[in-house]
This record gives sequence, structure tokens and C-alpha cells, in this order.
Amino acid sequence: MAQAALDALVDTSPREYFTRVGHQTRLQALHAQCAEAGLFTASATADDVSRLFALFTLSLENGFGTLVVDYLAEVCFDTQLTSSDPTQAFLMDGQCVRRWLQRTLSVIRSRVVTALGQGLGAPTSAGVLARATAELSSLHLVAHALSPPTSLGKGAAAADSDETEVARALQAARAGAWVVTQGWGARAPPRFASEAEWRSVAARRRAAAAAATPGGTAFFADACAGLAGLHACPAISYPAPSLERLIQSLFLAGASGSAALHAKLMLLAFHLADGGWCGRRELLDQLWLTWHVQRDVGSAWLLQHFLDASLVPEHPSGVSALEEAVACAGDVSGTQLPLKALRVLLERGRPEAALLLARQRCLPAQTRDLEEASAALSICLASGLLAEAVLRMKQHLREVEEAQRAQHADALLGQLFEWGAAAQQLHALIRLPFTVVEEEAALAWLSAQAGSHPPAAAMWALYYLERGRTPEALFAYAHAFPPGPPTSEPQAQLVALLERAARDLPTVYASLVVRVDPGARGPSLRPLSGGDDEQGAGERTDVALGFALPTPALPGAGRRLLATGPRLRDCPLVCLPERVARGGEGEEGAGEDRLPVWPDLTQLSAKLVGAGKEGGGRATMRIPVS
Repeated sequence: MAQAALDALVDTSPREYFTRVGHQTRLQALHAQCAEAGLFTASATADDVSRLFALFTLSLENGFGTLVVDYLAEVCFDTQLTSSDPTQAFLMDGQCVRRWLQRTLSVIRSRVVTALGQGLGAPTSAGVLARATAELSSLHLVAHALSPPTSLGKGAAAADSDETEVARALQAARAGAWVVTQGWGARAPPRFASEAEWRSVAARRRAAAAAATPGGTAFFADACAGLAGLHACPAISYPAPSLERLIQSLFLAGASGSAALHAKLMLLAFHLADGGWCGRRELLDQLWLTWHVQRDVGSAWLLQHFLDASLVPEHPSGVSALEEAVACAGDVSGTQLPLKALRVLLERGRPEAALLLARQRCLPAQTRDLEEASAALSICLASGLLAEAVLRMKQHLREVEEAQRAQHADALLGQLFEWGAAAQQLHALIRLPFTVVEEEAALAWLSAQAGSHPPAAAMWALYYLERGRTPEALFAYAHAFPPGPPTSEPQAQLVALLERAARDLPTVYASLVVRVDPGARGPSLRPLSGGDDEQGAGERTDVALGFALPTPALPGAGRRLLATGPRLRDCPLVCLPERVARGGEGEEGAGEDRLPVWPDLTQLSAKLVGAGKEGGGRATMRIPVS
């Protein structure tokens, strides 16, 4: 009889609830049939709303809660179905179903909280949580169906809240049933003698993480902070007093979306693995079977836990933790891990595992940042892969936004040359091909370190010599080394190279910037005064090539050279008559030894021709071959 009543309930379309069968509606007839079969107790004062709620609850308890979803689709969301009867009009409104949803959720949630409060080892916990999981799964479909704003008009604002509440209760029931089914909730953590010991080890891990890196934190602390900050969970202590308390704190509060669920499951996995309730492979299998967590995602969670455990290697939980973390690296997708994990592996002396993960982090260009590029550079250099390190750096600088390229180049080239100085590989770095932005960053580092790091001073000049840029090499030497003869064999060899390069310079270049005086200090820039006496030979110029250049006098000609471009290596040099060089009568700047850079060669040529005619001299333009 009971089965016949249930079959009648299932076979009846919700649209037929309001059709009359004799002196009563189909809804009233179904309610009476189920009450007569003993499925629930009928009340003499029950109204149609109570009858509908009783049928909804009956269907939910017997495993066909989708009947409520069908009711929403066929009755509440059908705009053509109306009634002039106030009671029937309310029954056809989605707010009626929402009221039943909220009442039912309150009842089921209280059963879940009671089961968790009694302890996961209680005999009745497994059955209560399993039943709650099934009912809440159907209830979640109802809450989701009520979510679209177009279905309920002004009542839709509460839909998200209802769906979130149902999802929280469902996740808590599933987590509790999972722990009970595996037998983990019936025993204390096998790895620790007491909760106090576990808390002590966790505190030592926090201290070790802070000592390893200034301001550093353990991964479990990051997970707790992320739940509180990103997913609105209350403050969670690690380790929790019990699995039951942890499940309540995690799943009955905060956000309930997929990202929040994964964050909560990660902390639960930390707890299960750390307490020793299950091994790595068992936990990964159970995460997949119960929660559909991919193996690479679960391995990423456990890798972070094992890195935490390795902070206290003297405790049994950390004896082989680092090896376990490296074993997880083979199953992990690098994109599933925070960049911090790769840095920690590198710091713990496992660059091969960090390199394996770094090569998997094929992130889109818009998601790459300086920290990502810096970590990849460090890992490749620690692994002895200079070529790969440089290629990764160049790729990053090519793909980064132009506004940030110079800043990133300064940081990455500085990091690369710091490694080169420590590894005595600066000679290899200066031979690398650089773009304009990369060269500026490299030279900035070399010039900044020239005063305190003698190899950097020599490499600054050699960088230019490698590229045939002798004037700039002489400029670098003049600023990097103090006046006087060489004080070391490498410096003497560098001076010999510079002298040879200076002798090979074209005459125009030599007249402009080079003065060879091996007895004093080797090749150098000609002083700004242009003098050839002993006093002038001892002066140093601070004029930077590429901006304003000194204009030394040409011997016996009474003329000066003027650079007409921003760089010495690619600008023409103009030989001016003395009258133009010194400035005409009444002109601003007359008598100065420094001439401006002319951006317009046409205008300059006209001035030269006029000056040549007026002064009786001849203006010429010389284009040196670099």
C-alpha cells in the first residue's frame, strides 16, 4: 500500500495537482492516499500549503527529491499557469517552494551538526551523515533551480544565500561521511602522542619557515590565511582539536564555490596526511573517488605539506618528508603549485625537482610577472643551465608590457650578473647578445659595481671591446680605474688591449675622444679642456658619451669637431671653422668649448656654408666608418 502511494506520487505530474477529482483537488487526494498508507500522519487542520510541503518532504526522504525541481519547472516557472484563488496562487509561486527549502534545510543541517558534535566514532554518525548527504544533494538541485533571477522577481536576491547554505551543509555532510567511511574518525592521530605534541611541532615549523626566509610562512599557515581572506572562513587553528571540529569550521562557514571547496579540502588533506591517518597514495585515491580531485592537484597539496614537515626533520613526521615532496613533484602540474613551493625546493637543495616544475609552468604572457621570471632564472642558474636561463629571461622581456620592460630588465639582468660575479662567469655574460634595453641594464650593473668589484670594472671595458666600441671602452676604463699605472696583471692586460684598440681608431675618433698616455694611466678620454700639457693630462673628464661631448682643438688647424647625433658610434662628425666653433660676435655662448648637438643636419649645413663664406674658411662634413 505504501509503495502504491509512492508510485502514484511519482507518476503524477505537478501540473495536475490543481485539477479537481470529484470534490477535491489532485493534491489533496495524493496527500490523503499517502497518509492512509502510513507514510506520514495527516492533520485534520492541514491546509494545501502544508499538504504540498508534506509531499515534498516525502519525496526527498524517499530518494526522488527531483520531484520538487519538476514542480518548479512545470508550475512556478510557467507564466501561463495562474489562478484567482489566493491559496493556489501562492502554491504556484516560487516563494512557496523557497519557504519549504529553508525549513527543510534547517532540519537537516541540525542533524549534521549533531552528528559531528557526537563524534565521528559514534555508531549512528555514519547513517545520519550518509542520509543527510543524499537529501542535501537533492535539496541543492532545488536551491540551484531557484537561483535564476528571472524566475522569482523580487525574491531572487535571497537565492544565492539559500544555495550557499545548502552547499555548506552538503559539503560538511560529505566530508564527515567520507572520514567515517574510511575509519579515520574513530581513532586519534597515529603520528602524535597528543594534541599538545602536534601543536608544538606546528609551532616549530612556523618558526623554521620564518627563520629560513625573512617574513616566511609555512604552507599550512598560508592555507589558513587564504581561507580567511579569500573565502570568508572564520579563523582556523592548525592543527584542529579534532577532525569533527575541523570539518565544522571548514565546511559550515565561508564560501562554497569550487575554488573555496578545493581550498578547504587542501587543508583537510594537510590534516589527514600530517596526523598519519593515511598514506600518500591512499589519500590521493580517496580524494579522486570521493571528491573527484585530480591526482596532479592532490599531489600538489601533499607536496606543500611535505615541505612543511621537512622543516622539523628530527621529528618522525619530517624524517623522509623532503624525499616524499620530491616524489610528489613527478605527479604534479607546475601550474597547480604556488611559486613559493619552487623556491623552497631550490632552497632545500633540490634544484632538479624545482626545474621539473618550472618547465611545466607554461603560463600565458599576461599572467607572468617579475617574481615568476626571477624564480625561473634562479632555478635554471642553480641547475647549471645558463643558456636556458638567458632564453627564459629574453622571452619574458619580449612578452612583458613595454612600460615595464626597463624595470624588469634592470631586475633580471642584475640578478643574472650577481650570479655571474659569484660564479666567476662575468666573462661569459658579457659575450651574450643583448637588446638595447638589456644592454642598458647590464651596463648599469657593471658601472655600479665597478668601484667595489674589480672584475666588474674590467668587464665593463671589455664589454665594449668585444663589440668594437673602443671610445666607450676607454670611457669605461677612465671611470672604473683610478689614475696611475696598472696595479695588477689583469689590469695591465686590459690596458694593453685598450692601447692596441686606440691605435686602430680612425683619426676622427682619435681626435675627438682618445688620448694615449701609457706612462701615466693608459688610454683615456681627452680632457674637456682639450689641453695637451702636463696639467691637462692629469685631469679626468666626467662627460658621458651620447649626451654632450668635449670639443678638443685639432692640432694646427684652429678647428673643432662637433657630434651631431646622440651616440658616438652612429653620428656624423662635423669639422667647423674657428669662428663658428667659438661663436660669433653677439651670439649666446660665445667662447665656450662645448657645442650643442644639432638635431637638424639641414639647418646645420646651411649655417656651416654661411660661416665658411663669411670667415673665408671651408666647412666640411666627415662621416667616420665605425
